[in-house]
Amino acid sequence: MRQLENEQDIIDLVLEDEWMMKVLHTAGSLNLPDWWLCAGFVRSKVWDYLHGYTERFALPDVDLIYYDPSQTDESEEKALEQKLRDVLPDVPWSVKNEARMHLVNDIEPYSSAVDAMSKFPETVTALGLTLDGQNGVVLSAPHGIRDLLGFVVRPTPYFKQSPALMAIYEKRLLQKNWKSRWNKAEAALTQVYMVRHAHSVYKADEELYRPLSPQGEEAARTVADLLADERISAIISSPYKRALQTVKPLAARRGLAIQVEETFRERLLADRPQDDFDYAIRKVWEEEAFSWPGGESNIAAQHRGVQALQSVLRRYQGDTIAIGTHGNLMALMIKAFKPEYGFAFWQQLSMPDIYKLSFNGLALTHIERVWDVT
Repeated sequence: MRQLENEQDIIDLVLEDEWMMKVLHTAGSLNLPDWWLCAGFVRSKVWDYLHGYTERFALPDVDLIYYDPSQTDESEEKALEQKLRDVLPDVPWSVKNEARMHLVNDIEPYSSAVDAMSKFPETVTALGLTLDGQNGVVLSAPHGIRDLLGFVVRPTPYFKQSPALMAIYEKRLLQKNWKSRWNKAEAALTQVYMVRHAHSVYKADEELYRPLSPQGEEAARTVADLLADERISAIISSPYKRALQTVKPLAARRGLAIQVEETFRERLLADRPQDDFDYAIRKVWEEEAFSWPGGESNIAAQHRGVQALQSVLRRYQGDTIAIGTHGNLMALMIKAFKPEYGFAFWQQLSMPDIYKLSFNGLALTHIERVWDVT
């Protein structure tokens, strides 16, 4: 089996497939504007080949899309399906004019068939094949082929922007059950780098504005060095100055704006500094529902942090992100998923500290410490 490394490799694979070429030429005979055979027609061929399967996957549909604003009656699509069945009756044709599908989906109009394709649910579904004027095979992959060749199922950017669309995506994952056919296929993990702030200059009653110390500023630059090569697509931070300053060099290195998220602020222990901090903090960890006057209990702070984290996981599913936060809240969030990460874990955290959390959906599947600087 030869390696598939680029789009031409995929096109060559299609050219060698007599059945696929027959289907392509049959679709091309309709002379439709901006037409593509898409989705499973492409993906299943590549995944079958890379799994070493010789028996073709039985497609439930062969999706032919085109773009023709001059004729948007659904009956035209049905007539085209019949024409195709007259030629290849064993093919489960499904024809859609993307110039009208925005009305069905209640969204803004597409500008082309490829624009519509780019807004399919998964990146490994957003694929299409057509023929050029010389009957050469053309591949369209609006989100590239990296996920396709890596068997990674992730939502397209269009779907990630909407909770309602993400619910559709998650339902499709269950219904399609691609892994039952292609065991290498995996839903993309969301990688979260949880960054505890670096050392700060302590000032009582100045939680929001405490800056990093010179030592902390140097450590923040080391944080950027450690994470510089990660494919971080978003950086989110507590509004506290020390947290923002810790991820600022990383944001500059990645060319990203820091998104401030109020709910990643540190847990409030009490409404005033405690004379015996060690006793006060141990008390709330030992009695999770207990809170000092004006402060948050472990349960309340943990709920706040987890709600914020789950919102981020839904918004950036399949991406790699960094979150600038604080030791107590960080430990409480991790404890919600891994109960063994408790008070002793919080005690041994350094300033800064970095933990990489891998999530499949909202489930934490792996955790590892990244900060290992002596």
